[in-house]
Amino acid sequence: MSTMSFNSLRKILLLIVSIVVCWSFLVIETQASTGTVTGSVLNIRDGPGTQYAKKGSLLKGASVTITESRGSWLKIKLNSGLAGWVHVDYIKTSTPSTSTPAVSSVSQGATGTVTGSVVNVREGPGTQYNKKGSVAKGQKVKINAASSSWVNITLGNGVVGWISAQYVKADPVAENPVNNEPTPASSNDSSSKIEVTGSIVNLREGPGTHYLTRGQVSKGDQLDLMEEQNGWYKVQTSRGIAWLAGGLARVLTPPSAIAEEIQSPANPVPVEDPITPTGEIPLPGEINSNSETPSKLPGIARVMLDPGHGGQDPGAIGITGSYEKDVNLTIANKTAQLLRNSGVDVLMTRSDDRYITLNGRVDIANASDASIFVSIHSNSTTNRETNGTMVFYYVDQNIPAAVAQASEREQLARIIQNNLVRSLGRADKGVRQNNYVVIRYTEIPAILVETAYLSNLEEEMLLNDIAFQDRAAQAITNGIIEYFTSKGIL
Repeated sequence: MSTMSFNSLRKILLLIVSIVVCWSFLVIETQASTGTVTGSVLNIRDGPGTQYAKKGSLLKGASVTITESRGSWLKIKLNSGLAGWVHVDYIKTSTPSTSTPAVSSVSQGATGTVTGSVVNVREGPGTQYNKKGSVAKGQKVKINAASSSWVNITLGNGVVGWISAQYVKADPVAENPVNNEPTPASSNDSSSKIEVTGSIVNLREGPGTHYLTRGQVSKGDQLDLMEEQNGWYKVQTSRGIAWLAGGLARVLTPPSAIAEEIQSPANPVPVEDPITPTGEIPLPGEINSNSETPSKLPGIARVMLDPGHGGQDPGAIGITGSYEKDVNLTIANKTAQLLRNSGVDVLMTRSDDRYITLNGRVDIANASDASIFVSIHSNSTTNRETNGTMVFYYVDQNIPAAVAQASEREQLARIIQNNLVRSLGRADKGVRQNNYVVIRYTEIPAILVETAYLSNLEEEMLLNDIAFQDRAAQAITNGIIEYFTSKGIL
């Protein structure tokens, strides 16, 4: 080997060693660490830097597993298996205690104690499974099976489900155990009851929305729990045995446990436009457990009106230059005044020309205790001949509470559509389902009105006509009052 070749090889080896040494300062494996999100909305990115694409976001309080550190960025993994990078400034790190016995090593039939404040019980070993109820800190459970991440348990009332292994600690085995199983719930034990979390919840003849209704129960009602089947609870009511959707109730814990509202670890909220200055897209996931009461029908008539678009977002632009945001706001404000004159309590996502993110509108509605949500829009298409009126609603089949609320959503949409067609005389484009953010994630019956087409010259002129706007507002008002009357709250 020549001197030149040897020197070249030596330089290459030194370069490789330097790179490895530098990389060791930048990359630190932290497989045993966990963390909690401290920022209100934290972006998840494809790589360690803001130049990488966003793949979702997490809300404050979410728990994550930290697998790697690179400079000021952490690589995290969620319980759902999703991985990505977040900025270290918005994660509070901790190292799990090694003194807690591994649940996976516990023999079948042992008992455990819940360590999380209130922990979700799920149908399967993962956050993608539906929630069946909850257990509170200090509650005893029977351990049927376990893996490194999830534990199959039986509650005192016989309900079987899965909880995250990090929130249950195996009880030490006594030398002369008398009874390692939780005490079965008696008929008077609160653990054999469920509490309704939806404001108004249908009771049905069987475990599914295709069964006939047998009346309704209200938020806070407590019922004897008989069994659980496919996400539905079989309960004893004053009118006999009935079923209700598990997503609209929670299993009560024993009086000695601290019964708070559920706060699951690593539960990203399934929204598509969170309230954040950057307007970034969060990852799809499950409903935040603090928002688990999607059926709100208070005893007063309260509506949330949502004039579509606004501010920097003009919406559709008509042939002559009309902005959809302006038409929507005018009709919404007219509707609000008519409703207030009729004794209806009206709230609005916006009452002037301002920009609000899609999820911002959802959050406003969900925090309002409104009975219904009506989003007002003007339609548009590339075919200038298309005209008419339509109303949308949506039922996400992956959200049990929304499924239980399906009939209310469709009923509201049909009533509003019928009133609009009758009043405006435009083509009846019908009632349809579409996966719009503002009607998918609202926790109350929600619809989206497409009054007429700005892309059609005749209808653009009508949408800017005061008399037409008045008729549209009156039709929406009449539909809302008709709906409230049918529910007995007006």
